[in-house]
Amino acid sequence: MAVQTQYYSTDGTTKVFPQTKYIPSKTYCVVYATNITGESELISSSLYDIINNAIVFEEVLDTTTYSDFEIRVADTEEELGDSASDLAIVASIYDSVVTVAGIEDEVVTVAGIEAEIQSLYADKVTLDSLYADKTTLDSLYADKTTLDSLYADKATLDSLYADKATLDSLFADKVTLDSLYADKATLDSLYADKATLDSLFADKVGLDAIYANLTEILQADDNATIATDKALEASVSASNAESSREEMLYIISASATDPITRDDGNALQAGDYYYNTADEVRKIYNGTQWNVLVGETALSTSYDNSDSGLDATNVKEAIDESLHQSKVSQTKIGSLTIGQDLTPDSITYSGTTATVTISSGHNLNDSDTVYISGITSTVSDDEDYLNGTFTITYVNDTEFTYTASGTPTGTLTVTSASIRSGDLDVKGEIFIDSTNIKEGLIGLNQTWQDVSSDRSESTNFTNSTGYPITILIETNANNGERYIYLY
Repeated sequence: MAVQTQYYSTDGTTKVFPQTKYIPSKTYCVVYATNITGESELISSSLYDIINNAIVFEEVLDTTTYSDFEIRVADTEEELGDSASDLAIVASIYDSVVTVAGIEDEVVTVAGIEAEIQSLYADKVTLDSLYADKTTLDSLYADKTTLDSLYADKATLDSLYADKATLDSLFADKVTLDSLYADKATLDSLYADKATLDSLFADKVGLDAIYANLTEILQADDNATIATDKALEASVSASNAESSREEMLYIISASATDPITRDDGNALQAGDYYYNTADEVRKIYNGTQWNVLVGETALSTSYDNSDSGLDATNVKEAIDESLHQSKVSQTKIGSLTIGQDLTPDSITYSGTTATVTISSGHNLNDSDTVYISGITSTVSDDEDYLNGTFTITYVNDTEFTYTASGTPTGTLTVTSASIRSGDLDVKGEIFIDSTNIKEGLIGLNQTWQDVSSDRSESTNFTNSTGYPITILIETNANNGERYIYLY
């Protein structure tokens, strides 16, 4: 059967166009539309579909583009002439076909050199391959430059690695040196401590000598006014046990008059005691008044001095006067030396040499030992250099010199300075730097402590002060039961 053709006008609204001839598939039909230039244009089969033997467009044909169109349906594809796909291809290259038609002679010429063209094309393929290889080679060459640079770096790194081994060795040495330096700091500190320990040991030797002679001091008949702190406790307990059983002994600073308060400003308590510098006796407070301790006697006892040639009216003044009238600066008691307590008028220095002036006379001999305290200075180190124990050099009866432990540089003040010589003064007072003593007489570097709040039955109390202590124990029987009081 021949091809069936039906013509339609584009109305801009109809998309479905039924056919009377059976359409098996799109390959058995084509659609041509007349465009606005009057040319017939093949419509792509992708713009329509076959549904119920009708051509159904996805969108209506645009009336501004197409005026009418025709639908051709055949029994076979060959009846349509060119397939729809071929027609579509030709339609898409219409301009190129026209151009080829215009250069027919050239096309014929080209056809005559097809072999050469094919050879050149083959060469082009080879060249393209070579060019691709060149790109690869260019990339590899760039990599070679990088590798050359890296190889140069490798040589440097090899050298640095060799240096690293040396540095590792040096670092190990540094660790050892750091450890040795830390040990040096420790040794320096220990050496500094050694100097202090040597000084303390020297002090201990002197103190041991003094301590070894304390028994002789306490037994001297002409020093009856010196009592050990243990004897003092016994005196305090005997004279004040009745009124101050619950109180602890409180030592008040020495004074020429009876104190009216404790050193801290608190009220006096029964059992408080102090040394009266005017009467030169120890006194204890009984709660209402001050009393001389049992066994104490003032050094104002008169004596017959008609044959002495002295003006003194009592023993103390006679001793003082005797010491000043003679050039004997120190008197021996057994292995101990009685010296004196001096007040300097001035102390000057030149380098490490200090010069002491005492207008009333010092009664000291060359190489005598003195203890100097109370010197102050605008430079604090000077006080350490100038205060302490020194061996003097006699200059004259009113001057002597000694060597300071350092070179002073400041302005000195000596209004509170004191100079002591010997182990004892004429009043029987022991010259001991008690700050370095933890053993010796009871009461040295100590004050009475009230421990009544710590009393507890069946409890062990340990003395951890490093000093000797004394306690007072009292027993009392009541209704057949015995009570023990610990003070």
